[in-house]
Amino acid sequence: MGEEDTTKKKCFLHVIHHDTSIFKNELARLKDLIDEYNGDPKPEKWERVKEYSKSEMKRLEEIRKYIIRHLDIIRSLVKNHRLDPDKFDYVYIKYSVDLFYDAYFMDPQYDQPGLADLISDIEDQIGQVDAALQFLDVEKAP
Repeated sequence: MGEEDTTKKKCFLHVIHHDTSIFKNELARLKDLIDEYNGDPKPEKWERVKEYSKSEMKRLEEIRKYIIRHLDIIRSLVKNHRLDPDKFDYVYIKYSVDLFYDAYFMDPQYDQPGLADLISDIEDQIGQVDAALQFLDVEKAP
């Protein structure tokens, strides 16, 4: 790989890493809001979860498009099969967005088991996204 390709790859991986870290941070924020609701289950607290989920769904969908586009640009320059744009999107990004949709459409007053599952799924996904960030770092290394 030439120096120009190496620089291009590192630059795009840096941007993808930054954008992917946004997903991890927003999932952690969503979990914090749900934990606040669990500590004091009032409807207005769940309304905060719904409002936050709604605003983040749109923003994260836009970031998702950029991640896919950037991975596609450097597809031939990366070694890690987990960085295939479709696979990366499906495993790490799309599912993260889906969790915001789940939170938005959930009514925890009538679905306590679903709320427990959502919390568990968010925690698991934070771990998955963290793993994605680690292998992005490995791919950036020379």
